[in-house]
Amino acid sequence: VARLAGLPEEVLQRARQLLEQQPERDTRLPGSQARKIPLVSTEKQVLQELVSFNLIAATPLEAMERIFRWQQQLQKQQAIVPMGRR
Repeated sequence: VARLAGLPEEVLQRARQLLEQQPERDTRLPGSQARKIPLVSTEKQVLQELVSFNLIAATPLEAMERIFRWQQQLQKQQAIVPMGRR
């Protein structure tokens, strides 16, 4: 899907690298347990959603809304991740 969306190959390669580096974790933990999951799991979640997003079946508005939501999630994470973790 990311390739179909026209994302540069460098972005796709970086996404693969990030996914390979991340241990499998259950991000659906309730309450305070969810706070123990590293913040970089947001990147993994967004990448997984991007890969599974059916761009062909989505309306242009649905695609734009989804991209906007992913941008917001990543921007929020970048704002709170300590400099050494980026």
